[in-house]
Amino acid sequence: MLQFNRLDLFEIASAKESIGQLSDASDYYWKAFKLDEKVDLKYRERFFKLYNVEESQKMFKAKERLKRVPPADPHIRPLELNRTELLKLLESYSECEYIPDNEDKPVMLAKLPYEVILRILDVLLVSDTPSWLNFSITCKKLVYVGFLENSIWSKLCQLAYERQNYVDNGEAKFKYLIKSQWDNNYYKMLSERPFLKYRGVYISKVTYMKEGARSENSNSWTLPYRMISYYRYYRFYADGTCLKIITILEPKKVIPKLHKGYKVTEDEELMKENLQFEAEIRENGTNKSPVDNFSGRSWLRIFSGTYAISLQGDVETNCDGPVEKYRFIDKFKIVNSGKYHRHNKLQWVDLGFYDTVNRTHSSLNRDNEKDFVFSRVKSYSY
Repeated sequence: MLQFNRLDLFEIASAKESIGQLSDASDYYWKAFKLDEKVDLKYRERFFKLYNVEESQKMFKAKERLKRVPPADPHIRPLELNRTELLKLLESYSECEYIPDNEDKPVMLAKLPYEVILRILDVLLVSDTPSWLNFSITCKKLVYVGFLENSIWSKLCQLAYERQNYVDNGEAKFKYLIKSQWDNNYYKMLSERPFLKYRGVYISKVTYMKEGARSENSNSWTLPYRMISYYRYYRFYADGTCLKIITILEPKKVIPKLHKGYKVTEDEELMKENLQFEAEIRENGTNKSPVDNFSGRSWLRIFSGTYAISLQGDVETNCDGPVEKYRFIDKFKIVNSGKYHRHNKLQWVDLGFYDTVNRTHSSLNRDNEKDFVFSRVKSYSY
């Protein structure tokens, strides 16, 4: 019989907890603390010593950088401005000039015509939108050009809305709405009119607890329980197609593979992990692996489909799935995920499927489901 010391028991408990086996974890924690009531402190001292050294080095470097930053003037308080006051402040920057820190090194931007600077901003908008933002906050003059020039917001609207796959793509209706509802105020339209984002992925992480049943010879008074965790991913394309996946794999493993043409059977890294896992299962005395065939299961099987969006921000997707006769139809509402994160979340409306044989539509239970939040991915394009 194997003998475990207190630190081994604590480590096993931590591993059990990380995979959701909370009943087993609590049992091992109890055994570890029974041997030593300070086992958690000793575990940290033993296994996180190197981590603490690395963190302390990072803190030291951060403090060294702060020493080079001049102290803030205590008499200067942050501005508390409403939208009207902020616009007045930005407009006051129109008379600002480019002032070099070193007179011997003049600012080259000051020699460029206004139209050329607008062209630079236009290129940044198209190639990498965050670069436009970072460039515009470089100085007061660029703040004025980058944020108050109406052509900039017009270009942003063009990039955002012309690529949307609307249910009704009537051009006359859009022109009428732009004039009647937003009066050609493109900044206001960008703030109020929902749109899907393409240069990234929408992620939903679902976590909930599930009770199990006692084993036949169990003397436990309580039911075992475990933590269930999985992810849902959605990636949308401007051509009206989309990709979806439900998996236990974390974003760092899924995001590089979430593209058209990906085949799990051609993924050497994943298939290698599968073989290693099967070998571990066989060593434990069983021949059947719960992930014995990645291509036949949905661990990293990417499903494709189509989508459409309404002017009000209602999104409906129609995708294939693990059951051939079903079409899985999800409905969402585009909402804000915070004060400064506009149109960044897909809020669940319906999780359903359509039976193509019996021609019936049904909805699934979504009590445990979480809304999708957009995460930008630099390598993704339109």
